[in-house]
Amino acid sequence: MPPKAKRVKQEGQQPEEEQSDEQQPEEQSPQQHQPQQHQPQQHQPQQHQPQQHQPQLHQPQQHQPQLHQPQLHLHALPTRAAVKASVRKDYTPMFEFFRDELDAHHARRDRLGKASRDVTALSKKIIFALHRVRGFQPGRLPQHIHDQVHVLLEQIAPLLANIAGEVQGINRHRYARSLTCLEELVEALAFREYLCTQTLMTFSSMSSIVDTSARRGVQIHGGVGVAGAGTEDVPTDDDVPDVPEPQLPRSPPSDDLPDLPMQDDSDSEDSYTPFDDEAGTLGLTHDDYLNGVFDLTGEMMRFATTSAALTGTLVRVHQGGGGRTIVQDMQDLGSFFRMLPPRSDKSWMMKMDVLLQSVRKVERIGYDRVVRGSERPEGWAPDTDAEGGGAR
Repeated sequence: MPPKAKRVKQEGQQPEEEQSDEQQPEEQSPQQHQPQQHQPQQHQPQQHQPQQHQPQLHQPQQHQPQLHQPQLHLHALPTRAAVKASVRKDYTPMFEFFRDELDAHHARRDRLGKASRDVTALSKKIIFALHRVRGFQPGRLPQHIHDQVHVLLEQIAPLLANIAGEVQGINRHRYARSLTCLEELVEALAFREYLCTQTLMTFSSMSSIVDTSARRGVQIHGGVGVAGAGTEDVPTDDDVPDVPEPQLPRSPPSDDLPDLPMQDDSDSEDSYTPFDDEAGTLGLTHDDYLNGVFDLTGEMMRFATTSAALTGTLVRVHQGGGGRTIVQDMQDLGSFFRMLPPRSDKSWMMKMDVLLQSVRKVERIGYDRVVRGSERPEGWAPDTDAEGGGAR
């Protein structure tokens, strides 16, 4: 075998089975194998075809400018700050005014709510003290109850002064729902008037007492509407000064009745005059008065029940009261409220239902005393010492 054939066999031909007896033509024309050796070179461009896809590997590099977008925003901050400054100059003061107004509104409502709760609590204490009375007291309450009620009214006066300073102008109706304490105060004052005179205090007299109490609170504090005042500003029994009580106007129906302790005559300088706009006024509304009288019927019902259980008879006043019983007074109140124009608000309807229930309860007590009165001995009263009920 020639040396060239051996060389070709050693270099390019790996499978030995393909080299069979055809070695002779290879020996005769060894040059024909040279183009076959160059055929793999024709496929070299095909080997470089994957290199054509290399630019696709660099496609993520096209997104690299997007990574620098935050840097663009950082460079744009001065411009945005300038725009923000211009917007603040044009619109921000208006919204800051709204913010301050809302903050003041919520702070004022919180102060009124705290003062209202304090007045409500003190008014309830007055009612509890008045329920210790066992009958009508013409002209004056028992001394120990009168003193206790007087001290509680002195504690209410500064709170009313604080409320009056917050509810001037339109705020009186804006915060009307936060001033439910006035209904409780009207109830307490009307109940005291009823126990003393067996009459209903008029709206003008009630407004006079409420405004005068607020003025006395101003005299104690030295100013109207002390912001943020609450229970910590309420004077105790020891530090309540002896302030002369002003003269209050008398309602026409009660001109012939004796004066109440809170309506004693004093100097003309302290006579009642409505608050002017500078000093402020509490401004008792008709709704406050009517709602307080509505609640008064519940206290009258409890007073009638307690008195009938302890004395065995319905209380009445012969001096100045015309000998009327509390049943007649309750029936008159129920009739008066029925004659008022009907209202559709829920609170009015609920109070009217409670009023009618209280009237029925007192009527049932009166009917029981009349119908079954002959079954009990004269002077009968329940045995409060025995357990399980009265004497049989």
